Amino acid sequence: MIKLDKINNKQILFNYEDMKAKIKNILSIKGDIEDNRNLLELGLNSLQIMRLVNQWRREGIDITFSKLISSPYLNHWWGLIKEQMKVESKNINEYKKIKYM
Repeated sequence: MIKLDKINNKQILFNYEDMKAKIKNILSIKGDIEDNRNLLELGLNSLQIMRLVNQWRREGIDITFSKLISSPYLNHWWGLIKEQMKVESKNINEYKKIKYM
């Protein structure tokens, strides 16, 4: 689970299983999805991906449609999200250092 502390002190909890469950729900899949399975081949479309991007941005995850559509696999998406959260966390820490000096 990744905790993302936003500047306004709102905490976001985001984990791989939640991401996977959300996509399974969108696709109406009851069983498991392999991490390296192409989500477009499973039926995920561009509008659904855009909706995920918008929802995740509201939750504090700065992800883009182009990054998701270019490699539509759960394991790749999770890597992008984790990397973005590392950058966000670093920027927040820098912001706090500047703000409270």
